[in-house]
Amino acid sequence: MTELSFEKVKELDHKYRYQNYNPFPVEFVKGENDVLFDESGKSYIDNLSGIAVMSLGHGNKDLAQLAYDQVMSVQHTSNLFFNKEQSLLSQALVEATFPSRVLYCSTGTEANEAAFKLMRAYGFSKNEKKQKIISLTNSFHGRTFGSMALTGQEKVQKGFGNMLEGVVNIPLNDLEALEKEFDENTCGIIMETLQGEGGLSVATPEFVKKARELASQYDALFAVDEIQSGIGRTGKLFHYEHYNVTPDIVTMAKGLGGGFPIGAIQVATAFENVFKPGMHGTTFGGNYLVCRIARHIIEVVNQEKFLQEVYEKAELYETLLNEIVNSQEKAIEVRGRGLMRGLKIDDSIVAREFAIKLLDKGVVIGVAGGNTLRFVPALTITKENIQKSIKAVGELLAEY
Repeated sequence: MTELSFEKVKELDHKYRYQNYNPFPVEFVKGENDVLFDESGKSYIDNLSGIAVMSLGHGNKDLAQLAYDQVMSVQHTSNLFFNKEQSLLSQALVEATFPSRVLYCSTGTEANEAAFKLMRAYGFSKNEKKQKIISLTNSFHGRTFGSMALTGQEKVQKGFGNMLEGVVNIPLNDLEALEKEFDENTCGIIMETLQGEGGLSVATPEFVKKARELASQYDALFAVDEIQSGIGRTGKLFHYEHYNVTPDIVTMAKGLGGGFPIGAIQVATAFENVFKPGMHGTTFGGNYLVCRIARHIIEVVNQEKFLQEVYEKAELYETLLNEIVNSQEKAIEVRGRGLMRGLKIDDSIVAREFAIKLLDKGVVIGVAGGNTLRFVPALTITKENIQKSIKAVGELLAEY
């Protein structure tokens, strides 16, 4: 393995990598469950998990062994051939949720792009004018043109000219706007019932159920984006389960692969014939390796004991963060659900700068919209490290 100092890594980065990211000033060279290590050996409690990706933590030996065994067997053949691991993962997802079919890709953005195409294709098959898609303000669905059009954030769309037509944004939990926008030309609605990038805001039961009802009434598809909130992150396999509704489309990625690139689109059987062969596809999506990994993650996560532990850890986050809100002026509000938490802080503090300073205390967090600190750790984070992390957040906040 090539050894490089952090300074050399930065030098090469600035010289050769396209600078579309502005990284935090650290590189991690090793990870053990919920702890990361830099080149000097300093440890950091990881409350970000690669942005809600490392569901079973870093350095998971079971995943490493599965990956090795699968690569040494067969890793990739393309979707031109049958694939046992794809079939078994699809079975696991469907049997854990609702009657549906699953198609695969490599990222969350691709999953939402496929959902966009599916909604449009369904509408077009009914009526050439049935092309409207409703999405939510402050949502985030990706950075390709279809998913970017769905994303209700001007800062994401800015600088790229005209967006794809036919997408309208409404505020989260605005029932009046929801009812106003639905009509006979609506082909679908897509929502994060728990917004990630937008600031960890949670949809109300009334809003989600009304969206489901209106989608059925107007023969439109009801899609939920579970890319960040799915795969056990909120104490249920998927966040939509908290609302007792059944969607027509579920998009997923991130935690499904635990660090391996996989996305998936789950489509209710009523719509299984919308895409005909040749209408949609992907080279890498659903190869043997990623499907074997994802199936193991589903098997581990979708157990009552495991999900109960997630719930208990989530309660600990909520309790400790609320203690900060109740004791510190600069802490405004606790947001989110499960192990997808946010702490909105006073606008006099820049959330990104706060997160960078927190690295000095050996804690990694993320940021989200609305000047919100974001906590999306591995589902296997220890309670001890949750306590240490939130203590460090409180101590740093007290310095402002």
